[in-house]
Amino acid sequence: DSHEQRLCHCRQEATNATRIIHDNYDQLEVRSAAIKSLGELDIFLAW
Repeated sequence: DSHEQRLCHCRQEATNATRIIHDNYDQLEVRSAAIKSLGELDIFLAW
C-alpha cells in the first residue's frame, strides 16, 4: 500500500522534472535561435 503511494509520488516528481526540462529546452531553443541570428548578422557585417 505504501509502495503504491511512493510509486505515485515518484511519477509525480518525474512529471514535474519533465516539465522543467521542457521549459528549459524551450528557453534554450529561443536562445540558440537568437545567437544564430546574431551570428548571421556578424557575418553580414563582416562583409
